[in-house]
Amino acid sequence: MSVLKDVSVDDRLIEKTKRRFDHFIPNYLEHLIQKSDAIVSVGCGLAYDVQLLCELGYDAYGLDPGSRTEAWSRYPASIRDRLVVAGAEDLPFGSERFDFAYALEVIEHVGCEEGIWKLLPDAAEIRLRFVEACLDMLKPGGRLFLSTSNRACFLDVGHTHHYTPFTDFCGRKLHLPLTVPWHARNFVWSFGDVSRLLSASKYRGRCTVEAVSTAGYPAHARHAARAPWRERLASRFLEVVNVPLLRTSFLNPILAVSIRKAAVANGQAPTGLGAGARAA
Repeated sequence: MSVLKDVSVDDRLIEKTKRRFDHFIPNYLEHLIQKSDAIVSVGCGLAYDVQLLCELGYDAYGLDPGSRTEAWSRYPASIRDRLVVAGAEDLPFGSERFDFAYALEVIEHVGCEEGIWKLLPDAAEIRLRFVEACLDMLKPGGRLFLSTSNRACFLDVGHTHHYTPFTDFCGRKLHLPLTVPWHARNFVWSFGDVSRLLSASKYRGRCTVEAVSTAGYPAHARHAARAPWRERLASRFLEVVNVPLLRTSFLNPILAVSIRKAAVANGQAPTGLGAGARAA
């Protein structure tokens, strides 16, 4: 398959990625997984997360179709053998292989030109196939974790929104990452977007979705030496907006959802499981 030229790999990107996962895995991800889980990172990029998980004793794998895969050559063969240049739809590890799959800030780039931000005309269909493929990878009862910037929020700390002159100017010139939540070309997702996609998917009635807390999700380490108060303030804010009633609201800049694939009993999915939306 052709490799997306979505980013240039350099020492700065590698260091930033390491700093992020050195925080994220022990402080967040390990609370969602078990040592017995077979795990796949969908859109693993540099795959530092896969390496770190393996070092911690997890059975972890990764796939990515982008240019970050150029960095994989620096890993030992034992790690490279767990990585595949592929898209989710390719199912490079087969179906019903994993207990837990996760895609961190990936879905907002699916269905975009060169995997960046400009939505393609068939973006909705591409995203549907992506999520269905991620669920295909899971064993019955497996879980898919998706995270992205929250479309309901007027701030996007991860991206500049270029689709209007106003948001483009604010992002590039003022470093104020404003969004227009209702704009047709807004490429990030809300909880409602996730629920609607699942309702339109082949897994309708065979999965449940819930919003999970993003408290502890971001790595604030980059602020700690210069301004420790920023870390405390950001962490406290995320704690407040991640009470169940506010978790998917316009106040929370980060959206995280867990989608559980129905367990199968005697060849049949259990009743009562739908693509229902509920906050955890």
